[in-house]
Amino acid sequence: MAKKRHTVLSGMTATMMVLSPIAPTYAQAIDLTEVKQEEFETLKLGVDHQNVLVLKQVLYSLEYLESDDPESFTTYFDPDLEQVIVDLQEMFQFEPSGEVTFDFFELLVQLANEEQDEDEQKSTDVAEEEKNEEVSLAEEDLEREENETKLNETAETFSAMSTFSSDSTADSSVLFQVGDRDPEIITIKLHLEILGFKVSNNPTSYYGIQTEEMVRAFQSQYQLPVTGKVDQETRNLLSQRATGPLRLGMYREDVIQLKINLEKVGFPVSSNPNTYFGPTTDRQVRAFQQSQGLTADGIVGSSTIKALEEALSGVLFLGVRDSKVIDLKKMLADLGYGVSDNPTTYFGPVTEEQVKRFQNDFGRPVTGVVDRATFEFIQKMVEEGFVLRPGMNHPEVLKLKEYLAILGYRVSNTPNDFFGSVTEAKVREYQYDNGLQQTGIVTKQLLTELEKQATGPLKMGMYREDAITLKEQLAVLGYVISNNPTNYYGPSTEATVKQFQKDHGLQVNGIADSLTLKKIQELLNQTLYFGVRNEKVVELKLELERLGLSVSSSPTTYFGSVTEEMVREFQRRANLPVTGVVNDEQLKFMKDIVYMEGMRASGIITLKEHLAILGFRVSDNPTTLYGAVTTEQVRQFQQKYGLSSTGIADQKTVDQLRALATRPLQLGMYHPDVVQLKKDLAKAGYFVSNNPNDYFGPTTTTKLKEFQTDHNLPATGIADRQTLNKLKEVVQAIGVQYVFQGKRQFGHGVGMTQWGAYGMSQQGFTYRQILTYYYTNVTVSSSSSYRNTNVRVMIGDEQINSATFSSTGTYSVQNISTGQFLFTNVTGNTTVTYGSGGDGTFRITNGGTTRTTQSEVRIVPNNSATIRYVGNNKNQVGQHYRGALHLTKSRINNLQSNFVMDVINHVDIDTYLEGVVPYEMIPSWAQLNAFKAQAVAARTYAFRNRVPTRHFDMYDDTRSQVYHGVPQGDRNNALVNQAIHETSGEVILHNNSLIDAVYSASASGHTVDARDVWGNDIAYLKGKRDPYDNSQYTQVSWTGTFTLDDLSNISEFKNRGLGKVVDLKIEARSERIISAQVIFERGSVTYSGSAFASHIGAPSRIMTYTIK
Repeated sequence: MAKKRHTVLSGMTATMMVLSPIAPTYAQAIDLTEVKQEEFETLKLGVDHQNVLVLKQVLYSLEYLESDDPESFTTYFDPDLEQVIVDLQEMFQFEPSGEVTFDFFELLVQLANEEQDEDEQKSTDVAEEEKNEEVSLAEEDLEREENETKLNETAETFSAMSTFSSDSTADSSVLFQVGDRDPEIITIKLHLEILGFKVSNNPTSYYGIQTEEMVRAFQSQYQLPVTGKVDQETRNLLSQRATGPLRLGMYREDVIQLKINLEKVGFPVSSNPNTYFGPTTDRQVRAFQQSQGLTADGIVGSSTIKALEEALSGVLFLGVRDSKVIDLKKMLADLGYGVSDNPTTYFGPVTEEQVKRFQNDFGRPVTGVVDRATFEFIQKMVEEGFVLRPGMNHPEVLKLKEYLAILGYRVSNTPNDFFGSVTEAKVREYQYDNGLQQTGIVTKQLLTELEKQATGPLKMGMYREDAITLKEQLAVLGYVISNNPTNYYGPSTEATVKQFQKDHGLQVNGIADSLTLKKIQELLNQTLYFGVRNEKVVELKLELERLGLSVSSSPTTYFGSVTEEMVREFQRRANLPVTGVVNDEQLKFMKDIVYMEGMRASGIITLKEHLAILGFRVSDNPTTLYGAVTTEQVRQFQQKYGLSSTGIADQKTVDQLRALATRPLQLGMYHPDVVQLKKDLAKAGYFVSNNPNDYFGPTTTTKLKEFQTDHNLPATGIADRQTLNKLKEVVQAIGVQYVFQGKRQFGHGVGMTQWGAYGMSQQGFTYRQILTYYYTNVTVSSSSSYRNTNVRVMIGDEQINSATFSSTGTYSVQNISTGQFLFTNVTGNTTVTYGSGGDGTFRITNGGTTRTTQSEVRIVPNNSATIRYVGNNKNQVGQHYRGALHLTKSRINNLQSNFVMDVINHVDIDTYLEGVVPYEMIPSWAQLNAFKAQAVAARTYAFRNRVPTRHFDMYDDTRSQVYHGVPQGDRNNALVNQAIHETSGEVILHNNSLIDAVYSASASGHTVDARDVWGNDIAYLKGKRDPYDNSQYTQVSWTGTFTLDDLSNISEFKNRGLGKVVDLKIEARSERIISAQVIFERGSVTYSGSAFASHIGAPSRIMTYTIK
């Protein structure tokens, strides 16, 4: 434990003083309030107490704790404060525990008061040395003679206070004690004062009560026997310490000079130095010692004094006379800080002021003192040459402003040679942007760097006239930056230069360096553009003529305005950048063209016919004009067959088109002969369609392969000559038949299909296009009414007696009616039972504690935790849920049950959708627009089906929408969540009302009218083709061929007893049989589509039929 210093708080043992909050200025004396030592609690990490605030204020006043706003100090003992305490404990030789005990707190309070009163009277004399130590010796002798009895009583009092018996005064080792008078006592008092134990402002030779108290404090501090009397040991140690090296806590005149010297060598203590060697002085002495490689103990010994003297020997400051001062003044004058035309060796006030100006301008500590580092810095500045600074007129300032303007730091449109405040501001801005010290001053080195940058290659941020030329040249080469180029090299110019560099294999730096400029010039020499004369211009005009873009009947070598316009038109038609400029590559491209938009030729009719056969129909009556539709169909053909999709029919495109169009009929072709092929296949028992068209699709291919297999032909699916001959032969031998082709059913088929939405998304349709396709005459609208709104979902089984919950974090159980929490921040399982014996009571148990209530309750997770519904008395659930789980009384016949309860998830709509969309649609599809369509449909369905009069809105299964709470595994899909949140608030409206956004997995290729499923006609739920559903459910999975005899032998029809079947009348819609009237010899029976399908063995009513 360190020795305690006793000054203002000397002698305190049973009690101590506590600071009241220090005033914001921290300039007045600290106010102290007495508090019992035994009531003081040790301050340490984590403690929150008023004394921590006081501690921080004390440390701040001692400059041991830094803060921009000390008024924001709190009462909390944080880790940063702990580290400060550890450092101080090491400094004061306390155990570095980081904890503030009573003793250490007492010491810090003492230091704060001593530091605060450094320039004032340390303390008032206690009892003023028995109230009046200033009386003369004669007066005191007289007083002693007149009041001998009173003096004895006083001596007894002194004796009692010093804890010694009266006969101890006879100890021969004591030099001085209370009551003694001796000239040396003055010296003792002065030594005590030096060491921080001040007795009086005017010490006398009398040894009074205050002297005794200070001696006691000294003895206690230095671990001597605490008697209050000066024995030889006390006297020796007191003298040794008071006259020894300066150190922390001392008050001595030479401290003032020490502080002055420290400031001169760069370690300032105070602008108004006094005699007190306080913590600030201690810190600066230690810092100086450390800088000199000395032991940093804070004691000003001989080594420290010597080092300080050596440091001072090279320092110039106010009042010094030194030959170096002349050199200093000359250098300052060279830099624009003139002192005198006739410099002397004297460092006077003017010199000091100019040094301070220099230091301020160059961001150095403003001391007015020139140490070695400052002197060398000034030398360096002079050696580098002239310096341009504010207030100067100099020819080089014009260059400076020119360079700054080029680099984007314009000073004026009419620059002159004056270095004003605007110039200074622009220089500082440049220095800041380039990581330089912001002096606002321009050295020769800086001006050289500015010149280098301003005259170097064009780059981002520069303003230079040749930037216009660069932009014009790039535009000629197809890299257009602006139609009205300026001298500014901005982000667009940089990006364009980078693209040019990337396209031509140059270093991509965005700088118009020499290699980039060389490449630009090289390409310009290979380019034809307005104003050029070149033999290739004639060749260009002839090609333009062939392509229907005539320039002149007598082409010349001159590239004029007409040529430029025709080139632009060609570029527009060819979907090329419209520049009016032609390079060698584009000229070659022209020569390869057979047909293009705008041309007329007889061969274009054949081209269109070939396109139609391959599924790229232009017109039912093709003409010789190659128009916009032809261009688009050629582009589609090229894209499908891996050609360059330009929409221009070059020779390669024409050849491949001819080869493909003249093949035997096969998949993907459109040809009139395909209609007859389908009819013949149907007659042969290989039904394709009720309404055969000219498209040779996948079904035709499949049926043709079946036919080929059944008749021992190669199963190619291609209608070659051998296959067509065999088919004709088979058809001629077959009579009349009913041919049914059916598909499997997967969902009700009304509204959007998920497989269809998936297919549309793959083809590039947006989610809005998907939704408006499946739902007729609707709009997709966004409103805050459908965002940040809760829905109520019935979770799992209804009408249960008990349920168990847990959480991924802590959670609470709350009475819904009163808002009172039954359990707060609990973990583990909570079991809720209800209605035992029909008492209508909820019993909630967690950790062995059970609480009851008649009111409904809810389970609420804390922070980002989720609630796990472990299970109930019927089933295990195991799902996690966000939001809150409400345990509500079941409603039976619109009455609350006293026996059973339900679990309802109250959850935000978009969080609800996170548990719906990935379970209604397959996440691995990875189609954002399909997920968005599903999210909007599911959101619309949820809001449309909310039931305010019921205690829940939806079920968590197929009765409403499948909902699994927090998605798990691969169902927790980032793209799905993105779709939900990017469409937040979006719903589907018909006539400004929410639609019933029903959907199913697949409609087997054609969706259904709502009336054909549920009997009610809904305007926006109309059946339509579903061409993008490529699932297995769109494929024919069953074919049945029946003669009238075959139908008559079916059990259902035979058992009717109405004779043979003689005819069928079938009502069909949306590729579904709505009803079938079976006509017998003696009557008829009408069956629903589903019943008829069942009787003939079809998998569903989704089927088509033909009569052969």
